[in-house]
Amino acid sequence: MPKKTKREKIISEYRRKLQHVDAFSSGNDRLTRQTPIVVQTQVSSPFVYQPKATPNRQSDAADDKTSEREIRRDMAKTMLLAIIAISSEVTLSILLNK
Repeated sequence: MPKKTKREKIISEYRRKLQHVDAFSSGNDRLTRQTPIVVQTQVSSPFVYQPKATPNRQSDAADDKTSEREIRRDMAKTMLLAIIAISSEVTLSILLNK
């Protein structure tokens, strides 16, 4: 019989703990045999092609407008801060050269 992998050991330990908790939560002082828990593990391979779901066109247009609005707002803030920084540098250089 092959050795258990680390994942299988963790799963079996989790099952034991879960059965122990279920037995005490039902009011029984002794452990009862319960139906085994079936755990399905999905192994994802980087080589398996999984197509992405295509969202509808209306939400894409709304998302584009929202992102465009956010970009414009960020650019306006950046320009304002740049103008303030440059004007303060110019003001300081004029005041210090006098």
